[in-house]
Amino acid sequence: MKHIKLFEEYRRDDIIPGDVFPHLQLHVFDFDDTLAVSKNASAIALFIDGQAVHNSRHDVIDWMVKLGLDKNDLLKGPRGQFIEETPHTKIWTVYIKSGALPKVSKQFDDKYVTGSGEIPKHGKTLAVDYTPSSFIGRAKPIENVIDKLKKAIDDGAQTVVMTARKGEGEGVSMDGKTVPHSNARDVKAYLKAHGADPDKVYGVSGKNKADKIKDEFLGTDEDPEEIHFYDDDENNIDAVKNKLGGKVDAEVFTYGPGRFDKKEADPNKPTSKFPKRKK
Repeated sequence: MKHIKLFEEYRRDDIIPGDVFPHLQLHVFDFDDTLAVSKNASAIALFIDGQAVHNSRHDVIDWMVKLGLDKNDLLKGPRGQFIEETPHTKIWTVYIKSGALPKVSKQFDDKYVTGSGEIPKHGKTLAVDYTPSSFIGRAKPIENVIDKLKKAIDDGAQTVVMTARKGEGEGVSMDGKTVPHSNARDVKAYLKAHGADPDKVYGVSGKNKADKIKDEFLGTDEDPEEIHFYDDDENNIDAVKNKLGGKVDAEVFTYGPGRFDKKEADPNKPTSKFPKRKK
């Protein structure tokens, strides 16, 4: 009995990715800077107690410096400007690359919202407008991550993409305009053109991906026994680690944070791993 107990403890600690049948694995991939590097911007602006803070381009530049941003983090918005006062809502806004958004949003913890129509009346808030990324424009594939997605598909695992963009329907821009979104359809078509056809694409519009995984895939008799999560964003990785790691009836493996195209993260080497929760 003593030897059996020691063996069981060894197996519980020996967490090996991919050692269950593929159909019992769930692989969840981010899109921007994980599967591909896109040229679409996100717009950000700062609010305190429900009111926009900045009153000039100079104010925005000072704020960018405090956030650790520079000109290499910027992309032009829908009116061809990196920084602008929106014409209708008069909100000073800066347009940044998807790769720069994680280092901004993590400075606000959960105190950020999507669009200017959801601003709370109290406290400091980062407003993130994803409507400039309402579709997939030019994008460069990150081949080794797409190859990992292809392998998971070919093996028979369940595969999904969860992008911070809004997947479908409509959104309201920082300038108060309604913008249609086609990201779920566009991401699906983009990946299919590169030889990968995941089971589903979700646009979570900046919401918590760990919660989405729990809502969509856990709590039934068909729960996966392994969850593999690939994301360049530290906030998303931390959310999965904190909410799922060791707390669900599945082993959890995270890949990231860090830019996959810059070799800061490797889709074949988990950065953290967690056993199933103890019963």
